[in-house]
Amino acid sequence: PTLQASTDVDKIAICDLDATRLATVGNQFNIAARYTDVATMVRAEKLDGVIISTPHIAHIVDST
Repeated sequence: PTLQASTDVDKIAICDLDATRLATVGNQFNIAARYTDVATMVRAEKLDGVIISTPHIAHIVDST
């Protein structure tokens, strides 16, 4: 929602390997540009920035 409200953002695209989750989020936030393959998204879209979001469980634990 924050990016969608920004006047500096022209287009938002999302990518998820899970097509069901992709559809759910795309519909929830009204995002038309949806991809299940990141390489396809990068080729198809003119990207100025990328936000990578992963669940906490996927984060690397600090070993120190």
